[in-house]
Amino acid sequence: MNLIVVPVAGALTVLPLLVAGVPLEVAALVPVPVMALFFGWLPHNDVAYDSTALWTHVASGVRGIPDRLGRLVPVLLVAVPVLAIAVPLTLLWIDDWRLLLPLTGLAASLLFSALGFSSIVSALAPYAVSRPGDSPFQQPQRPTSRGVYGPAAAFLGALIVSIPTGWLLALTISEGSAYAPATFWAGLATGLGVAAIGVGIGGRVFERGGERLMEFVETA
Repeated sequence: MNLIVVPVAGALTVLPLLVAGVPLEVAALVPVPVMALFFGWLPHNDVAYDSTALWTHVASGVRGIPDRLGRLVPVLLVAVPVLAIAVPLTLLWIDDWRLLLPLTGLAASLLFSALGFSSIVSALAPYAVSRPGDSPFQQPQRPTSRGVYGPAAAFLGALIVSIPTGWLLALTISEGSAYAPATFWAGLATGLGVAAIGVGIGGRVFERGGERLMEFVETA
């Protein structure tokens, strides 16, 4: 359900911007980065949704990196096709195809860097969610404050590392397509680099904190 809501939420961001007087050419560029960011942010607490099923990974000795990568596959299977459709539709709407590479680069930076940070946070600071069979509207108790800082760290971290790519996109809009290739490669390199580092660190945290995570899913 979270994955399904992301494209809808991204599209709805255009309406308040248009009401506020933001030009259509600018407002139409917002949904793609928003969707990419939230797609990457979604796995930040995926361990909590395992509930007691987490023991299958811990007991069978699954290594940290395969665990982290496996959790990203469902998100990528949805996010990549959605963004691959959203980018050309956006450019068709505003009729500005020179932004194809820059917008793709920014989306890649936000998506993959958020996945990298989420890979760390989900193993380091999971927080309680509704247990299997409970109402989705039931608010579980959070025994620690890590549930407050973890999501914010993953969200803000992806935004911060993507600032250079966003700046290059702004230069492409204001000064021409000369910056387009640099924006694409900067965004792709940033996203994949942060994702690789995040998966590596998250894998180490998962391996060293297996018992702690088991205790968490049994009591949260």
